[in-house]
Amino acid sequence: MSPLKPITPAAALLVSLALAAAVGLALGRAPAETADAGPPASEATSRGQIRALEARVDELSREQASLRAELSFLRSQTVSPIDAAVSSPGWRTPETEPAQPTPLWYLERYEKSFDDGGGGSEYFRLAVAAYARELYEPIETRISDVRGGPCGCCS
Repeated sequence: MSPLKPITPAAALLVSLALAAAVGLALGRAPAETADAGPPASEATSRGQIRALEARVDELSREQASLRAELSFLRSQTVSPIDAAVSSPGWRTPETEPAQPTPLWYLERYEKSFDDGGGGSEYFRLAVAAYARELYEPIETRISDVRGGPCGCCS
């Protein structure tokens, strides 16, 4: 007698499928039905899910069309929205904020923070305090130019 050879995975799979088909036929079911692991879905539920999916596809198609129209509009513009925003009057320009602010620029901004009854900017106050040595003369000039002293009580 010859020794038995080991069964390959493919052969084992074929034997399992054949066994499942035989058991399914014995129980009165078709082999395809034995492979169905979940309970059968009702036809009404399936139709409702299909309608919901179709509605979602329609919604996404409309949204895609809207985005395509917006994209083509933006591509047709001669000025980009970013350039238009930057060129608007409220946008910072190099004249209002230098690339490298100087101590005097911080002093001027601190003075402007008191305009219109403002309480002064803490940020600019700290910047002026940090540059106190460099700003000594400009501050002294501003104080001496004020008639009646800085608080208005001196003559």
